Amino acid sequence: MIYPLVERGVVPVAGGFIGRTITGHATTLGRNGSDYSATVIGAALDCTEATIYTDVDGVLSADPRLVANARLLPHLSYAEAARLSWFGAKVLHPRTLIPIAHRNIPVRVRNTFRPHIRGTVVGPVDEQSGATAITIRRKLALITVESTDLFGAPENAGQVFALAARAGAAPVVICSSSGHHLSFAVEEQAADSIIALLQQDMDNWAVRCRRGLGACACIGSGFTIDPMSPARAMTALASERIPVVTQGTSEQGIAFIVKDKDCERALRALHRDLIAPVIPLVRHHTKEKSAKHAN
Repeated sequence: MIYPLVERGVVPVAGGFIGRTITGHATTLGRNGSDYSATVIGAALDCTEATIYTDVDGVLSADPRLVANARLLPHLSYAEAARLSWFGAKVLHPRTLIPIAHRNIPVRVRNTFRPHIRGTVVGPVDEQSGATAITIRRKLALITVESTDLFGAPENAGQVFALAARAGAAPVVICSSSGHHLSFAVEEQAADSIIALLQQDMDNWAVRCRRGLGACACIGSGFTIDPMSPARAMTALASERIPVVTQGTSEQGIAFIVKDKDCERALRALHRDLIAPVIPLVRHHTKEKSAKHAN
């Protein structure tokens, strides 16, 4: 429907969020459906860039309500943006990136009310070291299962996560795994359901749960490659006397599990020591000579 209009020189204006099922019934695309519509159309047209207009200047290095000197990030990789969203950042839903990521089409996040600001480009980026952003996810519980059955049997660990999925939950962070135990953090409200299923289906396993926790995540594709970055993060937390319960590592960074009441202090300490010295604080006083509004 779009291509014939484009070929005739017509610029289509498509309403987002509302779509049609394969049987022809009108439906909605769910949360962030408008952004998802934009990237689906962008991918279909094989555009050079998709632009998402919102009410913020772009993706910031931390929640500006909690960190006064949060930085505007000029670039993020697809994986970093998805990880940020997973840990609570609300700018982009991970689903929004799916249509365009495999085509390497960048998506730019811009402020509708401040179009002179270039925003954040999410797309292919060169690998970097250190943290790009810090975010938190609160109200978590840490579930630990222990059994000699875990030793040398990775399918048993898979069974644990399958039971969590049956409870309608997914691990927020996989914290540790050894021959005898497996620890993972989940939404606190889902903990009881997961524990009940574990005790029902794996009654010979010991199950422990610690509540009142949160995750403070350092996001950055090169964070774990740089051996000094995790050390600086631990030093920052130690300087504020914030105990780390456990941690989980991925290709996109590291998540520290701390007491829920310590989350905001941990966020500010990590941002102060890992982000502020590296990413300049850009203050937007003048407008660009030209602003690209659409592609």
